[in-house]
Amino acid sequence: MKKVREFLEKINIRGVVREQESMALHTSFQVGGPADLYVEPLSVEECIETIRLAHACSLPWIVLGAGSNVLVADAGIEGVVISTVRMCAISMEGTSLTAQAGATVDSVVEKSCRAGLGGLEFLAGMPGSIGGAVWMNARCYGAEVSEVLFRVTYLDAALELQTLQVDLASGKDANGFGYKKSPFQGKPWVILDATFQLSPEDPAVLEEKIHQYRKDREKKGHYLAPSAGSVFKNDRFFGAPAGVILDRLGFKGLRLGDAEVSPLHANIILNRGTACARDIRTLIEQMQEAVQKAYGRTLEPEILFLGRWDS
Repeated sequence: MKKVREFLEKINIRGVVREQESMALHTSFQVGGPADLYVEPLSVEECIETIRLAHACSLPWIVLGAGSNVLVADAGIEGVVISTVRMCAISMEGTSLTAQAGATVDSVVEKSCRAGLGGLEFLAGMPGSIGGAVWMNARCYGAEVSEVLFRVTYLDAALELQTLQVDLASGKDANGFGYKKSPFQGKPWVILDATFQLSPEDPAVLEEKIHQYRKDREKKGHYLAPSAGSVFKNDRFFGAPAGVILDRLGFKGLRLGDAEVSPLHANIILNRGTACARDIRTLIEQMQEAVQKAYGRTLEPEILFLGRWDS
């Protein structure tokens, strides 16, 4: 508590600073207990200042984007949650587009489409932020972020600004990217902005692609109720997508409290009203156990588990 008080006394930003903020308000699952401290910096500079202050106060901290690929424990999160939602500027120069980490994926897709630039339209309708999309190397419909990613500005483990220049010609693997993998995973680095190299394309053609992608997501049940999208990564070992494997095992419609495996897609879990994080995680564990028993291999979650799960 002393560290929290010290942080509150020293923080000097224009953005939002709150104590005991419910994370259900800031995640796509709409579940999760309170963060000790919740901060929304208004700029990259304020974000860096907040991280450095948390470090100086010996407070654990985590940076959160749109909260669309996480499950926060019912007991909440210790320390400081730093949200990038207000760091959402988007700029364009020629065929390059630069977006701050908190810009929503959809806003970036829309802006690039209006400018007649293709390369990111496959992300249409996907919840989340650009920072999260780069961190995950978001992939769908046969395309992935790293194929058009040119440069990333980030804060390294020493809390110093760095730039990752992506060599598009050398292929994704040479840059540390892979299937839903990026060089940012497993490191205490904070993505601040990303620049994409796009290609001229007819806006009408892009609009039609975007319409079809959103329509497909709706058909799969992505918008039925609060969710985090796909729960598990696909694994070539199974010879079929994770949703198909789970469907074969009878998981569609399985419910625990208000947590339900989507009746339309077995790789999506829905919050049907007042689900708690523990029930959602229990469903995830049941799905993993069933797949392990049937196939001898465990599905890897896309979702990150944050907070006080031992409480």
